[in-house]
Amino acid sequence: MSTATSKETIGAEQWARKDVGKDYKLGERMTRVVAGVLIKQSGVLDAARAGGEVKILDSACGIGIVTSLLQEALKDAPSNTWNVT
Repeated sequence: MSTATSKETIGAEQWARKDVGKDYKLGERMTRVVAGVLIKQSGVLDAARAGGEVKILDSACGIGIVTSLLQEALKDAPSNTWNVT
């Protein structure tokens, strides 16, 4: 068996586990605090609430907590002022 095949098997087995979500829960809790501060400091919330057009690119480099926090924070902002891609 080659190294690549071995790594693929390990990866597949990891994702098939019923408790795989537990592996990411701690990271989510830690990232949530920092992400919330960064979102506030970025000014995107104020811009969207003021009616300015805000476009946010989620480059899929995490577990989605930043996008989740943005959507929660902007739930009362006009939906046509912001877009997460």
